[in-house]
Amino acid sequence: MRGAGTISAKAPYHWLKGAVPRGKLRQTVATILSEQLHRSISVQDLWPEKQFTTPPRAANPLVGLASSEDVMEAAVTWLLNCPVQQPESTPEASRTELVSILRSRVSQLRDFDDGVGGKMTLDWILSDLSWARSLTDGRCVGETVLRELNACVSDLARMAGWLMLDQGKHDQSKALLLLSLRKAAVTGRPTMAAHIVSCLSYVYLWEGDGTQALRLAQVARRGVEGLPQGRIHAVLASRQARAHALLGELSHARRCIEEAFRALEEDADDAPWGDWITWAVIQGDAGRSWLDAGEPSAAERDLRSAVDMMSDKGKRSQLLHLTSIAEAHLDQREVDGAVDTISRALELNQHLRSARADQRLRQLRRRFSTSSARSLREIFSRMDDQFPSTDPAGMASKIAAG
Repeated sequence: MRGAGTISAKAPYHWLKGAVPRGKLRQTVATILSEQLHRSISVQDLWPEKQFTTPPRAANPLVGLASSEDVMEAAVTWLLNCPVQQPESTPEASRTELVSILRSRVSQLRDFDDGVGGKMTLDWILSDLSWARSLTDGRCVGETVLRELNACVSDLARMAGWLMLDQGKHDQSKALLLLSLRKAAVTGRPTMAAHIVSCLSYVYLWEGDGTQALRLAQVARRGVEGLPQGRIHAVLASRQARAHALLGELSHARRCIEEAFRALEEDADDAPWGDWITWAVIQGDAGRSWLDAGEPSAAERDLRSAVDMMSDKGKRSQLLHLTSIAEAHLDQREVDGAVDTISRALELNQHLRSARADQRLRQLRRRFSTSSARSLREIFSRMDDQFPSTDPAGMASKIAAG
């Protein structure tokens, strides 16, 4: 091909020798490499010795960014077109080797995320997500098999979105979760789609937007009304409780927590992807709800119970719960208890870095700075080792940047 916007097959050889493409072609090259390598590559990265002015672009080349309007529109569209629940698997799909391999891969990555997490796991999932998406585009397979492939893509995108959130990249997290929702919507599994909508609600919880979090949580619950109660209903109710608590609506939060525990007792769900929803998860959500609602004593009780019930695979949740327990101690003016809990959190944080945990630890560090208790000196030193910048303005800018 020739003409404007095309690239000669010989062009890369000239670039390696120092030539620089003109105009928009530079950005086109950077975008192509970003898509292929699944990481952000800028024009300046490719030609560091040159000075360019380039337009901003999406930080995640797979999916771009998503606005709050995009999120709510997608959630409501799903709700209005919510299909009839389909079985979790079918004999036809089970006999398909491609689906079997991809399901196994999704399961392996889910376990890897539970045990390791972090950027390496995210890059791995994004690579597999790109490959899996290609299987659903224009491939000549039966309708049932295509539905199973879309379900696997949805699960990979959800995991990637969750890890993006854990790295503090909220916009990219929302975009990946929207991709997950779109794929789940065509699988005929409203419980899976509702869970993804609740994950979007959770992202807004971390942004402090209780109103948007509540709207999404309510949409998610409406989408599974009439289906047998179980684990999925439990986590949807617990996330709605979190939103109510953030808005200071204690009575509504308490009602949702009670509904969550009742749903978990019935446990009629048969979706294998929901096996992570345990008593510890719901107990932890309840504890954080009490903390956000200004009930630190109840929060400490439920959060401690959740940590005690968690296995080694739940280290990231343990880390986050420990920071919440420390916050509950501080709310009750129990400095020594807060120091002991922070010490445990810092030990975990050395091996499992999480932007969410970093954000909470920095917030606690600022609260500690107003105290003159001797017991804080050692913990100050340890926190400074993990977070070298102790300047409040510097910390605030880092937290804002994720």
